[in-house]
Amino acid sequence: MRKLVAIAFLFALIISACDEDTTPEDALQDYPVDIQGTWTLDKVFRNNVDITNKISFNDFELTLNYEGEQPSTFTISNGNTPFACVNPPEVYFTEGAWAFDDLTYPTEVHFTQDATTVEVTLDQPLYNEGNQTLLLKINIGCDENEYIYQFAKNQ
Repeated sequence: MRKLVAIAFLFALIISACDEDTTPEDALQDYPVDIQGTWTLDKVFRNNVDITNKISFNDFELTLNYEGEQPSTFTISNGNTPFACVNPPEVYFTEGAWAFDDLTYPTEVHFTQDATTVEVTLDQPLYNEGNQTLLLKINIGCDENEYIYQFAKNQ
């Protein structure tokens, strides 16, 4: 009889533990990705080959600004490094507006200068905070070559 009472008590304890809501209120809430700040070009790959040491990329910086939680403007100081460009080398992007294709789960960044927009593919998942590396797949005018720019966040 003692065993039966002990089993019933244990069963009641387990059932009552299941009734407790231990999930934090904001656990399932989506948060926008935050990559605000200045990013320095760390490495460049062309067709999966590291070409960082072939050309000087030292002067390239990408600054991404936000208004609240929304992407807003960008500036690029790039020396002679191509970035998002149209009909190279005629139009190089240096400043304008930028946005994600999706604020929470982005796969692309859209850079707009004047009336021209270039879509750049993200080559990694991004998080709502703490991003220290940014990988962008960039087409700089030749469909046969794929460039991946690896950025490091300035501290």
